[in-house]
Amino acid sequence: MNTYRFLRYVFYNQAKEEPQLDPIPDFVMLIEDVIKIILKDLDFRDIFSALLVNREWCRAAVPFYWKAPFNFTRKRSMAALKTYEVYLEQGSNNDTTYELWTTP
Repeated sequence: MNTYRFLRYVFYNQAKEEPQLDPIPDFVMLIEDVIKIILKDLDFRDIFSALLVNREWCRAAVPFYWKAPFNFTRKRSMAALKTYEVYLEQGSNNDTTYELWTTP
């Protein structure tokens, strides 16, 4: 069963049921592995949107998002590089920063 059919089945069957006294949010029904399967097939912009869904989706999407941190538009990539540069310059007196960049 593919992911789309699974999600359609879950949400369709939940809609038929009577409301419970203590309803469980829909996102709780999706385990992290299923979310990762979904994210694996998404492009970069969709993964960014998944970050904004809720905390569980964000936790699952962050590793996918940071696999290619410079897949932003060119303007945003340059802004990210400038941010890194500022923080690296501030931390250049710190031995751990030096070790981080010199260790293979």
